[in-house]
Amino acid sequence: MKFKKTILFLLGILFFALVMSPFIKSIEGFSGINNNITGIYPRAVDKPILDDYPLTNEKDIYNITNNSVKDIWSEFPVFSLPSFKQITNNLKYYKTPDDGSCTPPMFCNAFYKEKKVPSNEVQPLPPVSNGPGARVGYFRYN
Repeated sequence: MKFKKTILFLLGILFFALVMSPFIKSIEGFSGINNNITGIYPRAVDKPILDDYPLTNEKDIYNITNNSVKDIWSEFPVFSLPSFKQITNNLKYYKTPDDGSCTPPMFCNAFYKEKKVPSNEVQPLPPVSNGPGARVGYFRYN
């Protein structure tokens, strides 16, 4: 008896799914998210999509390099750890999007020139002034 109830329950779910499927809008993949990562067609097909960096050669975007992993490894940002400078490997500003981890490596330094960026060194905040209000973390709230 319990087996029959289980089978009837599963058949009911299957029937409900088949009957209701035309009425349910399905969103496949990331189509429901409004993102512009892919760029605007046809420009995204003809040119690189990062507008923040100047292009190396705007006329020939299919010009790739002969780089291999042994050529690009030194571009990966690595800093000495025992230092009193407030700087880490987690950079805020990049001179170029090619940071030594391009895949495949022949795309490193192929499309974008370096641009001038501010310093990545972080300056510590000054001490919080004394005053009324509760101090939560760094700030005071009244």
